[in-house]
Amino acid sequence: MLHGGVYGYIDEFEPFINRLSANYQVICIATRGHGKSEIGKEPFTYKQRAEDAYKVIRSITKDSVLVLGFSDGGYTGFKLASLYPELVRKLIVIGASDKPANNPGMKFNYNSKDLMKSDSAFFSSRLKLMPEPGRWNEALSKLNKLYNEDYMSNETFEKIKCPVLIMSGDRDSYHSVEEVLRCAKAIKNSRLSIIPGCSHVVFFCNFPAVWEAINPFLNN
Repeated sequence: MLHGGVYGYIDEFEPFINRLSANYQVICIATRGHGKSEIGKEPFTYKQRAEDAYKVIRSITKDSVLVLGFSDGGYTGFKLASLYPELVRKLIVIGASDKPANNPGMKFNYNSKDLMKSDSAFFSSRLKLMPEPGRWNEALSKLNKLYNEDYMSNETFEKIKCPVLIMSGDRDSYHSVEEVLRCAKAIKNSRLSIIPGCSHVVFFCNFPAVWEAINPFLNN
């Protein structure tokens, strides 16, 4: 399981973990700069995140795995499946879509002042987990650069061989239904599930609908 960015951490997957742990070994990976994971010195990239995930997974098992990624974790999942097709048996991506180079979409400028103003209690709790809380703005700057400059489109999608379930809310402010559809069409063995009435975090909005789409995908 690969969590989202800025707000994200492995605890967001609690509803999934409770269901999946009955039949699977669940591995949740905290991305660099999130939760208890260190920031490091290198720029953040989706390839770096995929390589990190690969190393963690291979330190635990030699088997192929099912991957569920949300938002940032969804892009990492795409990259992981394209780089290591022997590793990823099935891929579920929630809240991520086609993100081509030179995309004229929204530009990100996350900073600690604005985030603390938006929800001081939440982000204070996140800071308590971080081994280097004094570097939070540095981590946010790395994230802004990742979001504004890195990309993911056909050059990644066409290399994915495993079955893929792509999910999104129809009111997701980070990408349109058309962008999600374009992504699904670019991946040969993909399925698409659009959850009506939901924004980015669809599993907080309507977990029963999300689970009803995921469960048969995992078991078929």
